[in-house]
Amino acid sequence: MCFDEWFFLKGLFVGFSVAAPIGPIAILCIRQNLAYGFLMGIICGLAVSLADGFYSLVAALGANVMNTLIHDHGKWFYCLGGALLILIGRKVFITEISEAQDHINKKRHYVNAFFYTLFLTLASPMTTLLFIAMFTTAGVFKSTLSSLNITALVIGVCVGAMIWWTILSSMVVVIRKKLNFKVFLIINKISGLAIVGFGVFTLTKIFS
Repeated sequence: MCFDEWFFLKGLFVGFSVAAPIGPIAILCIRQNLAYGFLMGIICGLAVSLADGFYSLVAALGANVMNTLIHDHGKWFYCLGGALLILIGRKVFITEISEAQDHINKKRHYVNAFFYTLFLTLASPMTTLLFIAMFTTAGVFKSTLSSLNITALVIGVCVGAMIWWTILSSMVVVIRKKLNFKVFLIINKISGLAIVGFGVFTLTKIFS
């Protein structure tokens, strides 16, 4: 096995590990999956995976620069991320979904879901610190990274994250088939409240 393949495998492991914890983004993706099916879950997962790839690239290229940026301007990131979570959580909570979804312009809805999931994930740059910690644990920073190493690492992160989102989306599809519509409506309200709660918690970090 050549050197760069090891970096790909390290990125694969790190990407999967960072994606796995259930947080506000995961709740949003699960809710979208429940509402609109497997493809929607994959699209949201792709958006998160690309954002994770971007922050892993930032972590690999300039850990010290990103640390300084977060230290100096962290409150603005918290403000933006918290506000976005609250707005999206409110939208999820008040959205009325009928049992027949045929009237929805699915193509437009997929595009909208992709971009607001991507932007919401990008509004959480603290993820970079997690990637720095994970890369350190995996021994990524033991030597100077070449452009090829970094490319293999970032691709590995994206693929690892996407593997997790595919698994999660498949699990949600199985659960979705066993839920009646009233249960889904309750889950929709709970998801909206949970996302708003994460947003409020994020905003409180401005004062910490």
